[in-house]
Amino acid sequence: MQQSYSNNTTIKKTGCGLFFLCLSGIYITDKLRGRDRMRFILFLTGFGLAVAGGISFIMYFNLLAAGMTWSDYLSFTMRRPECYLFFIGWLLMFFGFIE
Repeated sequence: MQQSYSNNTTIKKTGCGLFFLCLSGIYITDKLRGRDRMRFILFLTGFGLAVAGGISFIMYFNLLAAGMTWSDYLSFTMRRPECYLFFIGWLLMFFGFIE
């Protein structure tokens, strides 16, 4: 649906404004729902970080095929900052679970 105005501008109504208005206003006054929503967001953020860190660990498995030993592999991955994401993600997921 389109509306025309006197200065020849046309605005197309898509309904997105109503969607975001309803999304932002759901259960704003209910603190329990807000806490649950925050825990869910914390869990999802932790899951994403854990996946990113886990992919880094899997990617560095190729070093074992290049002749690196397991102790060298563990020593190398513990010094890489992207591998810390795995452990940080698990911590965030844990705090998302507990009440």
